[in-house]
Amino acid sequence: MNRPVLTLTTLALATGAAFVSTIAFPTHDEFTFSFVDGARSGLIQTVAGSPRIGSGTVRVTPHDSGARFDVDGRTKQGVTIRATIDCPVFQKSEGGGG
Repeated sequence: MNRPVLTLTTLALATGAAFVSTIAFPTHDEFTFSFVDGARSGLIQTVAGSPRIGSGTVRVTPHDSGARFDVDGRTKQGVTIRATIDCPVFQKSEGGGG
C-alpha cells in the first residue's frame, strides 16, 4: 500500500549537523530518523518491510503553515535520541521527477 510520506532535511552547515527524517502518513507509526552531528550519528528505522533499526516514536504537531516534530527513541546501539524539529513553513511539493 502506498502512503504519503513527508521527508524533512535540515542542515546546519556552520556546526556540521544534519538531520533527515521520513514519516509515513497518516499514522506516524512508521518513520526513519537519522542524524550526524560532528563525530556523533544515529539511526532509527521503524518502517514495515524494512529492517528494524532501533525503536522510537515521532509526534507531529501541525501549526500555521508548518509543524513541529518530536522524536523520542533509541538507536540499535541503545543510544537515546530526543530531537525536536520545528518547520515554520512547508515548501510546496514537487511532482514526480523534481
